[in-house]
Amino acid sequence: MTLEEILTPLAFQGVAGFLCGLAAGYALKKIGKALAVVFGVFVLALMYLEYKDIITVHYDKLFSITESYLTALMQMQSTALTTVVSHIPLAASFTLGFATGFKKG
Repeated sequence: MTLEEILTPLAFQGVAGFLCGLAAGYALKKIGKALAVVFGVFVLALMYLEYKDIITVHYDKLFSITESYLTALMQMQSTALTTVVSHIPLAASFTLGFATGFKKG
């Protein structure tokens, strides 16, 4: 086995991982901003409707539901981390690309 046969797949994984990470980071930041705006408008609409005595909002239940979704998301993240560790070259370049894309987005 030659050095070229070893390095070619590693280089491909590195470049592919970086480009995929760049796209994912950029998209995630843009989607995150849009979701934050939508969630903010939703909460403001609830507050306005409650102010006008049209509805009654139980904020403690609303925030507990939000917290449960965030907890489930964090558990998924820890499962994904074990998968990423098993693919170090791809994961490292993906992480670098993700950070770059997230910063630029």
